Amino acid sequence: IWDSFEHVLKAAMSHGHAVVIEWPDSCDYWRRREVVRALRKYDFSISSFHGCQYGLRSLIKANKNRPIVKPWRLASNIQAMLRGFDRRCTGPKDRLCTSCNLPHVPCAGSDTRTTEEYTDEIVRLVHHNFRDWAESKRALSSAFHKPSCCAVFSGSRAYRRPACFGSVVRTEWLMDRHSGQHKGM
Repeated sequence: IWDSFEHVLKAAMSHGHAVVIEWPDSCDYWRRREVVRALRKYDFSISSFHGCQYGLRSLIKANKNRPIVKPWRLASNIQAMLRGFDRRCTGPKDRLCTSCNLPHVPCAGSDTRTTEEYTDEIVRLVHHNFRDWAESKRALSSAFHKPSCCAVFSGSRAYRRPACFGSVVRTEWLMDRHSGQHKGM
């Protein structure tokens, strides 16, 4: 899948789009040669954070609302997209969370599936950062006639996340799910 995403990445970079890659901090992809090479080639910045600092909580009845550390890592060609994604819990996994003073629970069992989704705070921060970047890009360029997008690679597919600012919402797929071919920007 990375090979397919590199086509998306090249096209997105040539059009000046924001690209954000998100995987768990311990994901093997971060250490793959082709990933490291692409991040260097396109001058990506990296930020790591813990989910518990952004409202990631257990939904299991026995542990309801207790924090889950879950380390995440983001990489982006636009530094502004990473703004605010630097909060890390200073308490060890088995100690009290520094944001809510409750004991952590492991990212395991039924909670594992729910941690694949972003918290409301993470979503708000991503949209805030994207809006600020898009507005600054628009202000800098009088030739900015089309809405920008944010290409995201997360897990097993490459796709555009909605770019929501003003009345602009674009969610076209970058990769055709059936043929695996790149769709035009």
